[in-house]
Amino acid sequence: MSVIIIICKVLGILLLSLLCILLLLLSLLLFIPVGYASLGESDGRWKIQAKLSWLFSAVSLHFHYNGDGVETFFQLFGFRLQKKKEKKPKKKKKNKTKRESERETSVPESEQNSVKDVASVEYLETLPQEEKTLDETAMQSPADPSQNKAESEQPGSYKWSEPNPETERFSEKISDHYNSARGKAKSAVQKTGDFKKKLSDKANQKAFSYIWKELVYLLKHMRFRRQKTAIEFSAGDPAATGLILGLLSVFPVLYRENSNVYPDFVSDQAYLRGKFRFRGHVRLVHVLVSATRLFLKKEFRYLMKNFIK
Repeated sequence: MSVIIIICKVLGILLLSLLCILLLLLSLLLFIPVGYASLGESDGRWKIQAKLSWLFSAVSLHFHYNGDGVETFFQLFGFRLQKKKEKKPKKKKKNKTKRESERETSVPESEQNSVKDVASVEYLETLPQEEKTLDETAMQSPADPSQNKAESEQPGSYKWSEPNPETERFSEKISDHYNSARGKAKSAVQKTGDFKKKLSDKANQKAFSYIWKELVYLLKHMRFRRQKTAIEFSAGDPAATGLILGLLSVFPVLYRENSNVYPDFVSDQAYLRGKFRFRGHVRLVHVLVSATRLFLKKEFRYLMKNFIK
């Protein structure tokens, strides 16, 4: 009996330790934030670096862009898991390839034909008179037998050509594409009508208002904690530059401290240069809270059922 009790105690301790480990991991995932950061600068060519980190940068994902392409790699406790890709040196072009040398050595067809004609004339001059006439008639006679047939046919006769299968296939493809495009247009019109009906429903309107509130809640917790920007731009046209500046003024991020945008109304060339740096963090517990609040609403569940159909 005592042996069974000891085994049960050991099993209970193991299960309790596993449960504690799972709770610890879940709490780490929910309450330890996922940090994001990015910085970039441009003096005619953009160089951008971005990073996603978790568990106090013990696990991180990096993105680097230098104008040639995007490089991504993982780091675990500061050690890079992927090796750097070494750029292969470009092979120098040889002076001349084989084909180019063959083209240079080869004689054009026009020159070859002229050489043949000269040789045939010289050969005819060496022959007697009778053989010359025979060879001249052979040279003047057409080599293609189809020409003889065409000359033998009467000018009034005409034969109907058979239909080309390629043209028939092409016409069938055109008709199929036209029918498919027409069907897609009809389905798009029907979908837009159904979407308008769904938007006019009062329950769906309440669901959209709930979604908007949760988005504002998430953006409030995901906002930039630190940021610094200094950007100078020009669209090449003063009117277009002013229009872009008006669109940028809608965003309240530009009215914060350490954010400066300098429009250039004088330059005739479009450009964008400057520096930026920002960082922030996101906690998954906020995402979980907003998701549960949405699923508890009947209107949101009704909206999901309608859109899934």
